[in-house]
Amino acid sequence: MSFDLSSIVETHIQRFVEARRESIKQIKLSVLLSKKNPYLFMARHTDTPSEFAEELVAAVLSSSEETMFGDTLESVAIDICATVFGGQKSTATGIDLEFDRDTRRHIVAIKSGPNWGNSSQVAKLTQDFAKATRLIRQHDSKANVLAVNGCCYGRGVHDRGSYIKMCGAPFWELVSGDTQMYVRLVDPLREAASNGFVTERNGLIRRLTVELAAGWATPAGHIDWVKVVEHCSAA
Repeated sequence: MSFDLSSIVETHIQRFVEARRESIKQIKLSVLLSKKNPYLFMARHTDTPSEFAEELVAAVLSSSEETMFGDTLESVAIDICATVFGGQKSTATGIDLEFDRDTRRHIVAIKSGPNWGNSSQVAKLTQDFAKATRLIRQHDSKANVLAVNGCCYGRGVHDRGSYIKMCGAPFWELVSGDTQMYVRLVDPLREAASNGFVTERNGLIRRLTVELAAGWATPAGHIDWVKVVEHCSAA
């Protein structure tokens, strides 16, 4: 089945960009400083407001973007599957996607990458798969259910006993029926996100640089680390 991949990606990337823009607007320097380890930045010999601003932005955006972009890829995968196999966002706890393919009901928990959780989180996922499978079989005792932990990047297919872990190409083939879907996503993603990252990031760096220079620097233009440490750690 043919479909407009670029349109699907564009829709969700624009939502991601808007959410990212709003999250950047909410960043307050004093709050950000209180959540970061000042000794680490000192150990890196970060000295000027512009250097400190760049490091702060890199630290705060890398973690938030990983989560936000993971949600975006999940939505792209669900929309692709909906178009190709009639997949639907699952209502079961911990399950993101349900669809029928090759006489099987697939229940899928989508994660950004393969290293997504600790042992208790993995145990919780196993429980969620078992509960979702029981609910399906209450309505159809003969249902052939396959539980899948799908990872948007990574490599390989791994049998975890109660579920299958599919990473990268196998996962995208599962939801699309296209063995090359994982690389077909590259151009639409790059094109849709081309203006959304750099502009907002640079604007945040400029804003934090000005604020650091005004309130957190010495007259000579160096970061006042005593003031920063007191802000983070004073009794």
